[in-house]
Amino acid sequence: MIAAAQAAMVLQGHADAVHAVVFSPDCKTLASLGGDNTMRLWNAGSGRALQVFPGQAEGARGLACSPDGRLLATADETGSVRCIDLRSGALYRKLSGANSFVNCVAFSPDGRQLAAGSNGGSVCIWDVQRATLLRTLRAAADAGPLLSIAWQSAGIQIAAGSAAGSVHLWHAASGALAHTLNAHSGMAWGVAFTADGLQLISAGQDGAVCVWESESGLQVRPLGGLGSSATSVACSANGRWVAAGSAVGEVAVWDLAAADAQVLLLAGHTDYVTCVAFSADGRMLAAGGYDETVRLWMMAVPGA
Repeated sequence: MIAAAQAAMVLQGHADAVHAVVFSPDCKTLASLGGDNTMRLWNAGSGRALQVFPGQAEGARGLACSPDGRLLATADETGSVRCIDLRSGALYRKLSGANSFVNCVAFSPDGRQLAAGSNGGSVCIWDVQRATLLRTLRAAADAGPLLSIAWQSAGIQIAAGSAAGSVHLWHAASGALAHTLNAHSGMAWGVAFTADGLQLISAGQDGAVCVWESESGLQVRPLGGLGSSATSVACSANGRWVAAGSAVGEVAVWDLAAADAQVLLLAGHTDYVTCVAFSADGRMLAAGGYDETVRLWMMAVPGA
């Protein structure tokens, strides 16, 4: 059973939609990326604004934090990815070569590589330190833009959700396509691996949130209770909790350990929720949306 969440803190400062949120690995800092071309840092415990980095690229939507907490990666419509020093805000590396709008980014578990999904239907993988393009993973020809991406904790697989609703699974090292999942009848807005890497969660425009076996590509079960388009998805580090944003301003949380995967609906956003993220300790859940706010819940969940 999922215990009730405490009231959300509301973090205000963005002057446009919030497109992405991510916690630092130590759970102390939350980063948000907005349509106002700013990236903002917040104290995750108090909600206090820490720093504003203006001048982010027009159309930037993807955001990821390196496993060591040193870098933030942002993706933009120019086909490049910027790796920014979290402390100073200085540009560390610019990764080029995607050649089309980059929608989503994910670091490898060791932080040495970064993957980005683009409108061109491909995933580019770079060596971060050397800023060199290592390989390009191709989705099916009819996949369309890749909207979401995740790197498995063991580093073996990369998953990406497409505008056509398909979810693609590749072997990260070889670039070979392992599975194409006919996951959703609308856009696959979100993908996330469970902490053990054995399962993949996908979220789609059709309102479905689905659990898949990573190795076989077989569906385990759907998660019910979301009454509108599922816009984003995240898994907690304990492997138990799944959160998904919705087009009507709600965030749904499921307990995968429960037989009925009971859902808790968190209200507060007044418009479309674009992104969700758990802290590494599973005790905080952040969501951003079209209402220009980031909302932060302190999750009272047993075993988190």
